[in-house]
Amino acid sequence: MELRALPWVSDGVDESERESAELLIAVARWYPAVFSALLKKPWVRDSITQAETDAIFGLRWMPRHIDGQVDEVLAMPWTQDEIMAAEGTAIRYLYYAGRHVRPVANRLLEKPWLRDDITADEVTVIQNIYRIAGAAGRSASRRGVGGDAAHPRHALFGKR
Repeated sequence: MELRALPWVSDGVDESERESAELLIAVARWYPAVFSALLKKPWVRDSITQAETDAIFGLRWMPRHIDGQVDEVLAMPWTQDEIMAAEGTAIRYLYYAGRHVRPVANRLLEKPWLRDDITADEVTVIQNIYRIAGAAGRSASRRGVGGDAAHPRHALFGKR
């Protein structure tokens, strides 16, 4: 299936759909396998919502920052039928974590509570972990602190 075959694209992309279309074009260019996987999702094929745009945004950049995790995210039960606001936000923040503190994102993706379903409370946990780990990482970098012991994942999850 091609992007232009999607009903919300073939009837003309309006302003509310523009960002999603642009993100999908970028995914097709840089990550064709992710693009193919996204086009199989009913929430990409039907009309597009802001929550789904958030998810596409996170998934578009995720392969660059989180090794091999896009397939895992797209296989999670809560990414199958429809993306709700909490789910779109979760994917966006998983990407942010992967971009700034990759080990933390990888550890988050291992958590069973993330795999079965996602709640608003769990999204808040993801956001807070990202904010804490991201701030710790930026603070250590500014102070010139390096080495494995200074890594933010150790403060959050214990040394692995």
